[in-house]
Parts: sequence; structure tokens; C-alpha cells
Amino acid sequence: DRDLASRAARLWNRLDRPCAHLLNAVLWDGQRFCRYLSSPVSIAEDSVPVSTNFRYSVSLAEQALLLAGDLRDIDRNVLVVAALLRDAGKADGFRLLPNGGLDLTARGRWIGYQQTVLEWLALARRDVVIADESYFRLVHVLMVLANPAIVPISIEAAILNSAASFVDSPVRFRGMETGKTLMQK
Repeated sequence: DRDLASRAARLWNRLDRPCAHLLNAVLWDGQRFCRYLSSPVSIAEDSVPVSTNFRYSVSLAEQALLLAGDLRDIDRNVLVVAALLRDAGKADGFRLLPNGGLDLTARGRWIGYQQTVLEWLALARRDVVIADESYFRLVHVLMVLANPAIVPISIEAAILNSAASFVDSPVRFRGMETGKTLMQK
């Protein structure tokens, strides 16, 4: 999808050098990057197509930047990187079944995609020089997105939460509406 690739490239090109390097370091592993690009955003819905994770992340980053507008005191680098990495850990959270379906991996079931991203960031930071303030703010935003009860909440996290309500999510959780749980499926 050339349009999606162009949109993602525009986001990456607007990042400062440390944040661009950090994003590259997190996604440097070719297999991880391929899984990120091709993974679905959820397995809670049978009809969720693959490749929705990356598409959703790019849309979220674009919407967040629109909402940020001319607001001051927003680290737009953190905003974009957090949007792009928000669900990236799902790349290691799902596995393809022999019948073509998807299931959670052991990592996905027990650790979760949010912790996976934080682990990737910690490892990537060893090789990337990024200011503590930016790194801590990014980690904070990702933690707040995973657990909204964390306070104080940064403006970047609030904007990403708001942006999510404007972005078309491919997940509708029809199974939840009928009373079925993921385990019953």
C-alpha cells in the first residue's frame, strides 16, 4: 500500500534524529518489523484482517497531530512515536495457527503487548542517545495508554486517547455484544 507507506514516511521524516533513531532501533529486527506491518490489531473479532495494526497506528499518529494543532508544551516527537509504537508489541503477541487462524502467543497471553513495547524500548535505548526527558515522557505515555489510572497524565497521552475516538478502529468486538468472551470463541 503505497499511500500508507507515504503517510508513514511523512510521520517518520518529521521526527527529530533521536526519536527517529529510537523508532528504528525498536523495529530494526526485520522479522519483528514484518510482523508489526502484517499483524492484526486484535484477534477478538474473527473478521479483523491482517495488516490493520500498522494502518491503525499511522492513522492514530496523524489524528493526534491534527488534534495537537497549535497547542504548546506538546512533544510532537513523543506523540508520533507513542502512536506508532502503541500496539507494536502485538507483533509478538499473536501467532498464526495451522488452519490460518490466530491465537495469542505465550508472551501475548502472560506479558502483553504493552510490556513488550516497553522492553523493546529499554533495549533500544542502549544504542540510541535520547534525552532522558523525551524517553521518560514516551514511556509515561505508553504506560498511561496501557493503564489509564496512572496519574499524572501527560498532554500527549490525553491527545492520543482523544485521537483514538476519531480513528476508525477495525475492531468492533461483536463477540462481546453477544455475551461471548474470547475464551468461548
